[in-house]
Amino acid sequence: MRILIANVEEPFVEVLQTHLHHDRHQTRIAFDGLECLELLESFAPDVLLLDSLLPWGGSEGVLAEMDACPILRTIPVVHLGDTPEHLNEWDFPNVVAKLQRPLHMTELLQHLTGAVHIQPSCSKRVHSRDGNASRCLTSQLPSFAT
Repeated sequence: MRILIANVEEPFVEVLQTHLHHDRHQTRIAFDGLECLELLESFAPDVLLLDSLLPWGGSEGVLAEMDACPILRTIPVVHLGDTPEHLNEWDFPNVVAKLQRPLHMTELLQHLTGAVHIQPSCSKRVHSRDGNASRCLTSQLPSFAT
């Protein structure tokens, strides 16, 4: 399974990534909203673990952009937050689980692996990994010189 982890807590991400790789899952890490949006298209994850406090737009910005794109809105999202207020502030149909910290790693892993079996309420699941997928966000994202 392909999992995109959008979170800024490096120690948490490293431990989670170790567990996921041990179970033979592919992962990518995004440390802000812009990077998350770029990886949603280039990595084409089966599930997104999205931290509510993600910089550059937070989870609300990422979810709003995903909701605007027919392909991205089919990706199940496991939303992770510190308080019920963070998790319940917005309601997007592709959020299949809302988890409040602290939580056990086994609980998180169960939600991530189970998320691919839950159909987001917005539409059917679309798999477009052939490189010819339509790009919803590419023209909207600001370009940064590196």
